[in-house]
Amino acid sequence: MLLLGSARLVTLIGSGGIGKTRLAEEAVWRIHRARRTSVFIVRLAGLVRGADVGAVEDAIAAAVLVRGFAGRSEWEGVVEALTMRNGAGRDQSVVLVLDNCEHVLAAVGEVIGRLLDTVAGLTILATSREPVGWIDEQLVPVQPLSVDQSLELFRRRAELTGNLITEPKDVALVQRICRHLHGHPLYIRLAAARMFYEPLAMILGQLSGDRSDMRMRWVHGPRIGGEPRHRTISDVIGWSYDLCDEKERLLLDRLSVFAPGFDTGPEGNGLLGVGVEEAAVAAVCCDDTADTGGPFQAGRLHHDELRMLLDRLVDRSLVSVHISDATVRYSLLESVRLFGQARLADHAEATGVDTLAVLRGRHLRYYRDRLVAAQSTWFSPSERELLDWVRSSWDNIKLAMEASCGDAKDTHLCWEIVAGLLAIRAPFHTGTLPSIRRWAQQTLNTARAQSTELDDLQIGVLARIGWIATSQGQRQYAAEVLEDCLTAEIPDPALRKQWRRAPETDIGLPAAIEFAWGVDLLFRGNKTSIALLARANEKFAELGDRGDAWIAAFYGAVAHALLGQREEALELARRVLQETIDSGSTLAKSWTELAWAMALTKNGKLDAAYEAIRDALAVQIPARDRWGGMWSVIVRTWVLARTITDHLVDDAVDRQQVKALATEIAMLAGGIKTFQKLFKIDLKNLGPLIAETDVAMNVALKVLGQREFLIAEAQGSALRLEDDEPQRLAAGTLAVPSPDPENRARPEAQSEWDVLSGAEQGVAVLAAAGWSNSSIGARRGTSTKTVDAQIYSIFQKLAITSRADIARFVPEAMQELVQAERDRRPRRQGERARR
Repeated sequence: MLLLGSARLVTLIGSGGIGKTRLAEEAVWRIHRARRTSVFIVRLAGLVRGADVGAVEDAIAAAVLVRGFAGRSEWEGVVEALTMRNGAGRDQSVVLVLDNCEHVLAAVGEVIGRLLDTVAGLTILATSREPVGWIDEQLVPVQPLSVDQSLELFRRRAELTGNLITEPKDVALVQRICRHLHGHPLYIRLAAARMFYEPLAMILGQLSGDRSDMRMRWVHGPRIGGEPRHRTISDVIGWSYDLCDEKERLLLDRLSVFAPGFDTGPEGNGLLGVGVEEAAVAAVCCDDTADTGGPFQAGRLHHDELRMLLDRLVDRSLVSVHISDATVRYSLLESVRLFGQARLADHAEATGVDTLAVLRGRHLRYYRDRLVAAQSTWFSPSERELLDWVRSSWDNIKLAMEASCGDAKDTHLCWEIVAGLLAIRAPFHTGTLPSIRRWAQQTLNTARAQSTELDDLQIGVLARIGWIATSQGQRQYAAEVLEDCLTAEIPDPALRKQWRRAPETDIGLPAAIEFAWGVDLLFRGNKTSIALLARANEKFAELGDRGDAWIAAFYGAVAHALLGQREEALELARRVLQETIDSGSTLAKSWTELAWAMALTKNGKLDAAYEAIRDALAVQIPARDRWGGMWSVIVRTWVLARTITDHLVDDAVDRQQVKALATEIAMLAGGIKTFQKLFKIDLKNLGPLIAETDVAMNVALKVLGQREFLIAEAQGSALRLEDDEPQRLAAGTLAVPSPDPENRARPEAQSEWDVLSGAEQGVAVLAAAGWSNSSIGARRGTSTKTVDAQIYSIFQKLAITSRADIARFVPEAMQELVQAERDRRPRRQGERARR
């Protein structure tokens, strides 16, 4: 503990109401009880802003000196009271707490320096919204509450209003409320107090994060025992805001145009997806670098002062900073962002200048410009940097699209943003496939309201949206989008029909349409896709579009591997792989490795196929490319199945090795199902891809039998995507114990369990572990009504009448899985207390 070490000044820093005072009090009283250390606490909140040294000394004297002190001077009395020695004449430890220093920092700093120079055994514990500034100051940032801590605090405060939080649906609502309040203890107490007036759903509805958000209007009911500056969220933030100078306030207000961030804590430094880079702040907030002039009348911000101002706002606990090995990013918590936007609204009302609208225009154009520029550098070594930027900036990119896709004058900008995202394959790497489709459709609707004609940019975007929908197995939606593209290029219905019958004929369609149509034909198992993708590759190359030329070549290699001749498949995959290596694009190379692995498997070169998949995963796992990881897992099952088939024709076959390979296929099958839910993929509409996967599953099923296959599949379903466990299993870097073939349930239980479908067995395992139907639904991504029906079916098939009876039918080989799910089970408050 710092107070027991050599530190002389320890300062707890953090935003108002975060719990600095409470933490300081708890720390010093523990020391006092354990070691009888003398402790003095000085409350400085009552001092006026900017109070002088004399006022701070008086406050310390009032807390340290006994009433009626009549020494030579109060300061000498303070020094004497803080200087304690034991019977041997040695200095004894004394802790002086200076609470709430931020508004009197200059005076406090001077007093602290004098005290530490004078009193040898003194340690000072300060609480402040920013550092005191002493040369050897030990800073301790006070972090927000964790998810569990936030829930527990809300529960306790809700109980004071006569409300208990026990039902799973209520717990889920509270967790969402606490996320909006970014784990801030004071804000959580204010929200819990609202339960005296309204239900949880209404409280959550008030936390919209936009103009309708009502949190700033919440008032802490109790008027006794609380600080006046803690009555409302606005009071808390306003206390720090008022300490800022004019430039700092101006920057804080302008930062509110960016998407809100969140506290990541000490382990979250460098976490992608939080905050904005300094370049974005400069482009949007500074008047000398922005693309529009300076309509702002309240002052101007210049780029050369930006870093200093950001540092000052970080010091004041108003701006959150996120530091990685190579970057620094900044954000406002949602509550601070709302405060800043309210100040901008006040400014607009006072001056008639809509500052927020101007800032939003700058914000929109900044992200549009970055994504347009990214298209030309995608297929290169800079791809990882670009994708990391997209992940980090996703909330702001989304904000820009939402601001533009419904505004008639800005729809072209939204098209350009979507085009940029698609050009660098961002939806596949960020898990945003449905969102991109939704924004494109919304923008399309806006465009059609203005004109019935689509321009080249819009047609290119729609074609790529069709490609994404096809990749998800959303065949009907993809067909509608591609028909829209075709209609825009070929108005004559007869000519469209003729081309659809013979798409290998070149009638001058854009490369994007031919590419998307080629992918659609590939997933329908149509060999014409080979010619169409080859032509799309040539057209993209003629346009100088290297990235799109590569993606067409990649799909062409896949088409050859699945539908073409073996030798041609191997030659084309080898050529595309070499071109990708030459580009320096490591992620593109990892994808091309999969086409190479498919071609190698088709030609019986299985060892090389295994190596290609491992090489692909070696890039995809650290890059967090879970879409690519999913296809690596799928292709791995094909190679395993081909290996089993080759082994089985060998008289000297190693049966244990064959069984191990089949078990891995079954486990990977469980992982594939989890991927399907994540990406909302309908695999059955992916033609030859799913056909190869079904072949692999059937091979494993024949080796293992239904019971052992389902056991292994269930084990694979439990692999954690957030830890990349299915990919690591496929790469051979995850050790997962195989089910024990000797550890069997009794025969009658075995046959009865096998009567259940795979989905019913998954539900039965969770039910046996004590999960409620609603929790099972949330876990499996289905409705409670669906789980109710599955439980009823389980009762009928097992001839039982209660959930407790399910456990005796679960095979012994799956008991560890049941125990693991029992440990993960969401628990009510009463249960947690009894344990």
